[in-house]
Amino acid sequence: MSSPRPTTSTIKLVFDEDDASFLFSSPSCEQPSMVLNIDETCSDTDLDELLDDEFPGSRVYRATVRSSKPGTAHDTPTIGMQLAVKLAAGAPAVRRIRHEALIYEKLLHQLQGTVVPQFYGMFTITVEGEEFGCLVMEWCEAPPTRPRSWPEIAPTQPTHITPHHIPKQPTTASVMQSEGETTSAEIAFDHATVCKLWSLSNTQPNITVKITPGQIVPGDEHPALGRIDKRVFRAVLETYNSPVTKETLQALPIDVAVKWARGKKGVDKLCYEAAIYQDYLQSIQGSIVPRFYGFYTATIDDVQVACLVLEWIEEDPKTSIDEDEHGLRQMRAMARLHQTRIFHGKILDDRHFLQDFQGNVRVVGFSTAQLHRCEVQGIMDNVLDDAPVGCDELYDVGTLIRLKAKLRKLKEE
Repeated sequence: MSSPRPTTSTIKLVFDEDDASFLFSSPSCEQPSMVLNIDETCSDTDLDELLDDEFPGSRVYRATVRSSKPGTAHDTPTIGMQLAVKLAAGAPAVRRIRHEALIYEKLLHQLQGTVVPQFYGMFTITVEGEEFGCLVMEWCEAPPTRPRSWPEIAPTQPTHITPHHIPKQPTTASVMQSEGETTSAEIAFDHATVCKLWSLSNTQPNITVKITPGQIVPGDEHPALGRIDKRVFRAVLETYNSPVTKETLQALPIDVAVKWARGKKGVDKLCYEAAIYQDYLQSIQGSIVPRFYGFYTATIDDVQVACLVLEWIEEDPKTSIDEDEHGLRQMRAMARLHQTRIFHGKILDDRHFLQDFQGNVRVVGFSTAQLHRCEVQGIMDNVLDDAPVGCDELYDVGTLIRLKAKLRKLKEE
């Protein structure tokens, strides 16, 4: 008598030598069942710690196939084969990789293994009420770096940013074109410490920036040489010269924000954010998002560092604008942002909304942004009555604004 045919497929992810593992499953038996060893282990195998806030709800690991059983519709990886495992934490992130799995299955089937990676399945698990997802596909090695000599401090090589660390769209190509002469930024932290960083293209301006005194206190690790991985400094942009338009800013000096990153992970994220500003947010710079003045990187004492230079938004702590009106302005800013095809990803954190002295709302923090086709149209002036339907992010923002308005009314009563 034959054994009953399985109705689901499973994938077991083993994270360390002690066989600490998690068992994910799919709703059908079409996908192969596998046991995978994660090659890059974590210090903690708890899923909440594994998928921390440094990532946009997901992280990609390389894994090796320990065992596999074929499904009814997908190809089956062989033992010893290396795969890419994309883990997602929380309903929004799982929803995104489920959509990605659908794209692979329905639209990219004939291109798998040639133009796009071979796709092996989508699996999920629920741990203490929290949903986690797992997308499994062919592992694609990045091309080897091309040796290149640089003047003074060598900039970070752009080839270290691979499709496994950032979404395929938008890309960082626009800030990584290195043909011709590169431009530079001189960042003065104090009179004794001046760091020279280089752009990854010949289109960024040459600038000099001076960090505003008082931000590096005695005993604080120095941002260029110490252990601080990321920080935002207020600074003064003293010179600006564009090699493309030969443009110089007439109103110099002006206040800017210097977003500083140290270490490969932080530099990757900052480069990605620079691509978002340069390629997708140009039309709303200075109105909905800060102006972008450039991205620069270098290697100091064998450590990668980078900075993103943006317009400084001076916030008004004593705004006279009605809170309901402030919520409407936030909603309009988000609607305008979505018209540029950008999904922010962390906008429910109020720190990503800034309000200047004129009451204008600016949106910041695009290190986890993604391309997005928004189905919601209009400026949504009725958000206090109904949250917009058709876009998860706008719905969440609208719902939060409505809840805050209701809480204010309850306090008044």
